[in-house]
Amino acid sequence: MSIIFFGTCSNHEKSFNTARLKAVNVINSIYSQLQPDLNTAICRYSDDFNENCFGDYLTSRNIPTVLFEAGHAGLDYHRDEITGIIKKAILTALQSLYEKENTSGNQLVESYLSIPQISKTFCDIVLRYEQDDKTVFTSLMYKEVLEEGRLILLPRVNDINPETVRNAHRIMDVDGQLPEDLKIDENNIVKSEVLDIKNLIII
Repeated sequence: MSIIFFGTCSNHEKSFNTARLKAVNVINSIYSQLQPDLNTAICRYSDDFNENCFGDYLTSRNIPTVLFEAGHAGLDYHRDEITGIIKKAILTALQSLYEKENTSGNQLVESYLSIPQISKTFCDIVLRYEQDDKTVFTSLMYKEVLEEGRLILLPRVNDINPETVRNAHRIMDVDGQLPEDLKIDENNIVKSEVLDIKNLIII
């Protein structure tokens, strides 16, 4: 399960103005409420500033802004489980707005920065197999496409032997060579009945 928050920046110096401190306070409240009770990976985005981004633009105008991003639990690509978690996060955020905050700005920032920062070390599927006496890691990411009004996830080759990606929602140790039915098309979309790699129809 993963939820990502971001108390958006107000400038390139990544300083914490009044608006950002208010947003950070909300995120800290959500983190303290959700993290102990749930098997939930709660992270924060890196705080690089870009005024062309919606959240950064608002914070630079002194408007408190919290960005939510909902991931999913394991193979729950329909996001059924995370929906309830996000609801609880929103209710916690609203409640925190009515509570008087006595924490100093430095403490708010320290607590916020203690939330783990998201890193690009995860993918949907990792195929691990032997080739030429070497272990090969092939990472797959689902690509979202709309077809005739339906949201479909297409398993696509993301990288081969990436240095940082070793974790996935599915890690598949292939015994020997890759199965003969594994096909990769010109768009790097992968299909294999043997490995149960296929398109997922979400809605």
